[in-house]
Amino acid sequence: MNFSEQEWKAAQSQMADADPEQLKAQARMMKNMDKNTVRRMNPQFANMSDQELDMMATQMEMMASNPQMMKSAMQMMGGMDHKEATRKVNQARSGMAKPTMAGGYRKGDRVELHSLKGAAEHNGKQGTVVGPQGERVKVLLDDSESKTLALKVTNLTKLETTEEPVALPDATTMRKGMEAMSQADPEQLKAQAAAMRNMDPDTIRKMNPAMANLSDEAIKASADQMEAMAANPEMIKMAQQQLAGMSPEALEEQMRMVSQMSPDQQAKLQNAAKKMAANGDMEQLAKDMAAGKPPDAEAASKMMEALDEDAVQEMVGAMKQNPTMIKEMMKSSPMAANLTEEQLDQQVQALQNIDDETLKKFVGVAKKIHGIFKPFILGYSRLNRLCGGRLLQVLGVAAVALFVRSIARRFSGGEEAPDGLDALKEAAETVVAAAVTEEDEFAVEGEL
Repeated sequence: MNFSEQEWKAAQSQMADADPEQLKAQARMMKNMDKNTVRRMNPQFANMSDQELDMMATQMEMMASNPQMMKSAMQMMGGMDHKEATRKVNQARSGMAKPTMAGGYRKGDRVELHSLKGAAEHNGKQGTVVGPQGERVKVLLDDSESKTLALKVTNLTKLETTEEPVALPDATTMRKGMEAMSQADPEQLKAQAAAMRNMDPDTIRKMNPAMANLSDEAIKASADQMEAMAANPEMIKMAQQQLAGMSPEALEEQMRMVSQMSPDQQAKLQNAAKKMAANGDMEQLAKDMAAGKPPDAEAASKMMEALDEDAVQEMVGAMKQNPTMIKEMMKSSPMAANLTEEQLDQQVQALQNIDDETLKKFVGVAKKIHGIFKPFILGYSRLNRLCGGRLLQVLGVAAVALFVRSIARRFSGGEEAPDGLDALKEAAETVVAAAVTEEDEFAVEGEL
């Protein structure tokens, strides 16, 4: 995409004077108007696809709804000259474009011309790929604003980009990003997630420093996670609270930890986070944790279902290499508000002492136990309310039922004594069923 210096200055002026409501109106117009009409009315959008136009409209809506994001965009545009703006736009365009041209070239690729015979005067010149023409590639020469040549791929050499390495975001940037996400409309987050899925991963890595080292799979998982969190605003608030309580050094260490993981490790963690964020009960769990309360039994049950042995092992393994960060994360949790420094150190040391195989085995056993007792766990909250908070007394019924059942079978010459876990499972289900029936009877009596 090429635009003149005057057009860039006009865009800077328009951005500086932009009104949020005007931006929203413009975004709605772009979404509802025929895309070919948008391209005809705005020459700078001429080479953009329908998906790219929709993504731009979504980003405009998000920016208009977030004053901080809008201010940052104004500052960025205000301090960028025409040459830098052209480079940035072409860089983004090259990532968004699919390699459908001969030789795998994309729009925005930088090339050098060589071995031309009929137009030998152009040999050695450089230009930018602007589109296909049959089996040839159209190139806009650097020394012209309109001169394009349709060339064979054998007459082109792709130039390597000399982009500066993308730096990891600092603590302030991370906090601002989380704040922006917490204020964003859920529908906008969903639209942004959809845009991420349709965008080339290389472009996302270039445009978003926080994702600079993520694999393609991890980026896709991030989009899924963003969409899931859109339905769970409490999850975002909980993460925001934890970020607020961590020191800048710990935050940056956390980012480095993730960046050093392999693509496979990142994908596992992202998928685990996606499962947990997509779970409706996670909203209640987030509220309880933010308030420093133990998690509700039903919410904890759902969390157990979302656990992945490999993902837990990867995260704990990475955290063991960063004991200072672990301690900072614990400190920032409301549930650790009453722990002393000594107690925190003991917990960190305990985590350091867990070997990988033991950890994986523990998670597997925990999930198995949860599967056995799930009918009982899911009824916990309701039963506790029914029993006036005296659920422990009700639990005794399960133990008695198991004991009586075992004794009866052993001394009556009946079936062979069943496995203890199977028996306890049946006993627990019996208690739950009885208690739920009793609760229904109480409800009927209350209505009389």
